[in-house]
Amino acid sequence: MVNKADIRAIKTAKSIKEAFFTLLEQKEFEEITVQDILDEALINRTTFYKHYANKNILAQALVEELKQRVFYPILEQRFSEPSLQFAQKASPQIIEHKKKILVIFDMSRDD
Repeated sequence: MVNKADIRAIKTAKSIKEAFFTLLEQKEFEEITVQDILDEALINRTTFYKHYANKNILAQALVEELKQRVFYPILEQRFSEPSLQFAQKASPQIIEHKKKILVIFDMSRDD
């Protein structure tokens, strides 16, 4: 597992995630290879596998991160305030993460 205190590991993980999102905007999930991610993130194969076992695990990690950082905090507020207030607070957060949300929803779509 990656040492969370290691700033290099944190930057590398961020680079991998950003590369993967960039690729998801350009290609279907099934078309993306680990090599594509390596090329986009400018890392080597060993580095990728220190962080993720494969692209499916990476995708799961991104979904989980989005749930934890965006959706759960929004949903926790849902019934603690009136609907209009909730919408006013939730909308900016959803808009801020709109691109990632759409890419993830498209990634898991069955055509």
